[in-house]
Amino acid sequence: ELEAKQKSAEQQIKALVATLRETKYGRLRYPEPATLAEARKLLPPNAALLAYHVLPEQTILFVITKTAFVSRPVSLTRTLLAQKVSALLSKLGAANSSLPELATASSELYAALVGPAAGDLKGLKRLVIIPDGPLCYLPFTALVSGKDAKEQPIYLTDEFTVSVIPSLSALVASREARPKTRPASTRML
Repeated sequence: ELEAKQKSAEQQIKALVATLRETKYGRLRYPEPATLAEARKLLPPNAALLAYHVLPEQTILFVITKTAFVSRPVSLTRTLLAQKVSALLSKLGAANSSLPELATASSELYAALVGPAAGDLKGLKRLVIIPDGPLCYLPFTALVSGKDAKEQPIYLTDEFTVSVIPSLSALVASREARPKTRPASTRML
């Protein structure tokens, strides 16, 4: 009897979500899973989507461009990743952190998270990042890829325009919810 009640409740929830999806809000709040074709359609030619999937024992990076879809292993467990993100956030928030300490912590995360996709990103100018788990707290724009000729840090944003989104489905839904035409601009005197 308990299983029958649970099944009935699940069916009611599915019906409610289906009804909600008929509204603009519902399509944003409960989006349908996006497809690879939809992702590619939304990406400009000079962009890549980096989607992370954090598992207990490893992290997987999915790289999507207009012409390619590959997965790359990231050699960090969920626990180690959470520790590294937390350490970087602590350094960013501490008044007594030195630039070399920050650059080192940031470079390690860059090497682990973006490094595996370096070959896939050649010639591209934009990154759309979908974080997962502890990466939702990581300010990707603080990642450092190296140093320039003056020994200054080269940030991810020096190489790419970076956007962070919650999910591919949310991006698809938000693009669909946008007005098709822009209103005429009004000038103020």
